[in-house]
Amino acid sequence: MNVGFIGLGHMGRGMAINLRKAGHDVRAWNRTREATADLASKGLSIVSTPAEAFAGDAVISMLADDAAARAVFLETALLDRTSISPIHIYMATISVGLANQMEERHKARDMAYVAAPVMGRPDVAAAAKLMIIAAGPADARRPTDELGVAIAIARNGPAYLDHQRGISMTTTRTETAVEVTYLAQIASWLALQPDFQYVIHSNTDLSVHNGLAFQVRFEMAF
Repeated sequence: MNVGFIGLGHMGRGMAINLRKAGHDVRAWNRTREATADLASKGLSIVSTPAEAFAGDAVISMLADDAAARAVFLETALLDRTSISPIHIYMATISVGLANQMEERHKARDMAYVAAPVMGRPDVAAAAKLMIIAAGPADARRPTDELGVAIAIARNGPAYLDHQRGISMTTTRTETAVEVTYLAQIASWLALQPDFQYVIHSNTDLSVHNGLAFQVRFEMAF
């Protein structure tokens, strides 16, 4: 999974490292660059802006307090951008008033906001043993990728075959098409769907070679 992480202080640092250890791609951003100095060597991708952290499947935030959260999320145009993650998981403890404002701003942008404060100290975070109390919309999830496989068979009837033989056409009884397609949700506004088709006895004509076709469909939402 492609995960953004905002806030690499005492708590967030261990959490982000554990996400990378679990096999996720992590793009990390912190308000002070010094805190990220050694994280690239641990496999994290250090980005220059919080918008870059919002470019994947989901983003997790662990900022120090209400003031930091307001400065990053409410006092900037970050949440008004189009190329942002569909799910934002906020894991620091903030005031009820700010949590309500965050929920309203995310809802206006059709983003899922999950409040998931944790219980535990930095050593517990580093050991991946935090207790998490999560609350948010029941359908908050990453858009689902889909794999499709299909086989289609077209069959000629006896009368048509007799007619084709009468005019010396090399016609077979069936045409078979095998299709494999994959719908990948790249971002909340973009989906790609590569599609492969292999056709056997195209047009039921034995003189025509079997064919392989490839195409890519794009789906964009504004």
